[in-house]
Amino acid sequence: MKYYAELLKIIEGGLRGDKQKISDYSIWLAKKLKTAGEEKIRKDRKNISKNR
Repeated sequence: MKYYAELLKIIEGGLRGDKQKISDYSIWLAKKLKTAGEEKIRKDRKNISKNR
């Protein structure tokens, strides 16, 4: 998996209750996915964030 480390940071933030870390890494990951052409994954991630 290409973005394994970033996903682990998001999970770590969730386990520690660190909403800022979750938000920061989610936004960063979405930008990386967009530049890599992973548009569908990026849109799905944005939809998940909006539903919180």
